[in-house]
Amino acid sequence: MERTKGLTTDARLTGSKKIRRLQTIRHAKAKDDPNGRFHALADKVWRMDSLKEAWSMVRRNGGLAGVDGESIADVEAYGVARWLGAWSQDLRLEAYCGTSLV
Repeated sequence: MERTKGLTTDARLTGSKKIRRLQTIRHAKAKDDPNGRFHALADKVWRMDSLKEAWSMVRRNGGLAGVDGESIADVEAYGVARWLGAWSQDLRLEAYCGTSLV
C-alpha cells in the first residue's frame, strides 16, 4: 500500500477519512493496473460507515426517490439507522433485489 502515500482523491469529494482512504487506495490500484479487477468490493458496500456516508450524500444533495419509489421522507419515517441496517443485511445476505426498470 506504499503506492498510496501522497495520493489523494478528487478534492471535490467529501466524506470520512476512512472512506476517503478506501477511495484513494482503490484509485491507486486502478491507476497501477487499468485492466485489473476489484473482486472484493461487496464487503465495502454493505459496511455501515459506507452506507452512512452514502446516506449523508443523498441527504445533502436532496436526493429524489429512486426506482424503488422510496423517498428521503420515507426512509426518515421508517428510521434511518433501522433502514440502513436492514439494507446492509440484505446486501450482505445477497437478498437485495433492485426494482426492475422495465
